[in-house]
Amino acid sequence: MMQKIRSALICIDNMIEKGTIGLLVASLFSTLFLMMLVMIGRFFNSTFLWADPLVRHLVFLGAFLGGILATGKGQHIAIDIIAKYFQRTGKKKSEEKLQGLVFLLSSIILIWQAKSAIPFVKDTFIYEKEAFLGIHRGYLVSIIPLGFAFISFRFFVTSIKLLMPTTSGEKHA
Repeated sequence: MMQKIRSALICIDNMIEKGTIGLLVASLFSTLFLMMLVMIGRFFNSTFLWADPLVRHLVFLGAFLGGILATGKGQHIAIDIIAKYFQRTGKKKSEEKLQGLVFLLSSIILIWQAKSAIPFVKDTFIYEKEAFLGIHRGYLVSIIPLGFAFISFRFFVTSIKLLMPTTSGEKHA
């Protein structure tokens, strides 16, 4: 039963990875296109008032999408002094268990951050107006709790991979 849950979580994680890559590519190309449009518009003394705030939010989205990808690949910022000690002393199992616990704790902290961002989003919906093109600013700042939640999920799946390895000896990528 636990192996089926583990497999389902890994499958969902793989779908998140693919979706994140697609969104990141779309966000990057949209940002580049909009910035070129703004520069060309300025050359002809024309402006698109909505383009600059959209670009800012696309960059913000790109930062969270990059964090989601980095977390899944294990390329996030880490302070791993104890893990390095375990590597030097040849205690590979202890290193993996420690990493799994650290990732589990990181997941819990990120869920707390996502939960803490929800009142900010609610207040934005109440007190703010639309940002541009009829899009309410509340939808744009929803990137914050969603980004933290997705990063938390990826940390959780990685901790499951490390703390509950399969019989085939699967390791964290």
